[in-house]
Amino acid sequence: MNATFMTNDGVRLSYTDHGTGAPVVFVHSWQGNSLLWGPVAEQLAGYRRVLYDQRGHGASDDPVAGWHLHRLAFDLHELLDHLALDDVTLIGHSMGCSVIWAYLELFGPARVHKLALVDHTPLMIHETGADEDSSAGRISALSEEQISGIVQGIANPATREHMLAEFLSGLFHPDFPEDRKREVIAGALRVDGAFSSALFNDFAHQDWRRQVLQIEQPTLVIAGGASLVPLAAQQWVAANVPDARLEIVDGADGGSHMLVIEADKQVAELLATFLAD
Repeated sequence: MNATFMTNDGVRLSYTDHGTGAPVVFVHSWQGNSLLWGPVAEQLAGYRRVLYDQRGHGASDDPVAGWHLHRLAFDLHELLDHLALDDVTLIGHSMGCSVIWAYLELFGPARVHKLALVDHTPLMIHETGADEDSSAGRISALSEEQISGIVQGIANPATREHMLAEFLSGLFHPDFPEDRKREVIAGALRVDGAFSSALFNDFAHQDWRRQVLQIEQPTLVIAGGASLVPLAAQQWVAANVPDARLEIVDGADGGSHMLVIEADKQVAELLATFLAD
């Protein structure tokens, strides 16, 4: 079923709801959309699979407000309400993991059965003064200067297209087909530049380490072996969530940051095993 629903601030969100069984909700990345999760979701027969476009992305409305992570988490809460979903497995990729952590911070774990976190870090930005060999230094991904450059480049209409193409291309394995890469970049260019830059700036400056320490649900962490996201970050999450499982998709097998489409078969197999446990 393809459908939409209206958030409490008047933004229409698009979603698909297919299959029966235990509910699984997929939360996509920054500049992404629900289509990125499609190949993985198709391989998880036997579950009720809900994929949605977050505000400002895909087929959902462009919002005039709510350009920050916690509003995206509230949207997720409203989606679960709209579909009356409980005992849900939330599966996030990249920023989608941050949306899940924000959801847990705002609403707690009562409706969440399991979590799957794909290639993200709870601390994106290098802490000022942090030693590179410290925990914070090893798990963070970008400097303040890099974050600022991305934000400014995307906010500026004159540089946005080039900046996005360059940044997103770097998230793939070099051998990933150019035509498929261009499709992803085209989907990203659908997102308004002002919204996109504000959202990136917001989620890049979050620190989710304390929230991760509160997780008690069964958790699967999937890392790309050749991703720009530090493996140490995902090892840290797995080590600090009780009985969490860490799986690494080798770079040669499509284990880039965009492993949800480059290595969809491996990701789906890992999720299928986790969901069945």
